[in-house]
Amino acid sequence: MWISQLPLVLLLSAVMMSLASCHTNMISINGNRGCVRHFPNNSPITDVNSSLMKCYGAAEPASSRCSFAAGETLWLKYYHSDSQPVDPSHKGPIAVYLASAESKGDGASWFKIAEKGLTNGQWAVDELVANRGDWKITLPSNLRAGNYILRSELLALHSAGQEFGAQFYVGCADITVTGGGDADCSPKVEIPGTQWVSGPSDESVKVNIYWPPITSYKIPGPQLASCAAASDTDNNSGNNNNNNNNNNNNNNNNNNNAPDPDYDNNDYNDDYDNNDANYPAPEPTAASPAKSDSPQCKAALQELLKACA
Repeated sequence: MWISQLPLVLLLSAVMMSLASCHTNMISINGNRGCVRHFPNNSPITDVNSSLMKCYGAAEPASSRCSFAAGETLWLKYYHSDSQPVDPSHKGPIAVYLASAESKGDGASWFKIAEKGLTNGQWAVDELVANRGDWKITLPSNLRAGNYILRSELLALHSAGQEFGAQFYVGCADITVTGGGDADCSPKVEIPGTQWVSGPSDESVKVNIYWPPITSYKIPGPQLASCAAASDTDNNSGNNNNNNNNNNNNNNNNNNNAPDPDYDNNDYNDDYDNNDANYPAPEPTAASPAKSDSPQCKAALQELLKACA
């Protein structure tokens, strides 16, 4: 009996080993890395109550500030290695928040301007991988002019079947918004905080995405901020005041549009300089005998979950 299960054990071990170092970070906005805050490494945060959730511990502003007009399209670049922005197995949602620079991100200051979770069987991370690390959002057109902290949140759910298994990849940037209106965006939440994620057993961070297959998913955090312009149509940008965070199909376009022309998607090093002291060197991508998205691995994982049920 044990011998007959040995190939399954070896296969699963190979899968887990291949996932161990496939981490990611946001490294630039519209090709500019100067406004992205320094992060210590690209490891995930798993404790939802950790103060690192705010900006991965990056309390100090970046060396420069990027300026964008309200309503402008931004391309966030995520990076793990020259071959991929994140391992495709790290399926989950992506959300983007803003807080006024004056607040320093303290207290109930964060409002969500973009999100995407699970839509027709496809995760936001699936689209990110297909786009080679480029993720498009649109700033609310009536956003009040001023200085903001932009916070990106990629959540990997491949190990979220247990408490503290969900992996958050958080990055922050310092931006200036010009033009716009006088909207006071809401709701605002504290991160970390119970209005963002209630705890390690919250349904958004403790969920088995493999078996039984899920068709809906609640993205962490509040609903999209009501300051988002009614004309916004991006798949992950807030576009009305009645958004329900339990409905992740958002009824918007997909994120597979052409990336910013300033980007060269054939070379990740355009946005990453291994000699730049502000960014840690990427972890080497270990060769794996089993692809985590292959039918064999999926079937093996499902059998293991059945056996442990």
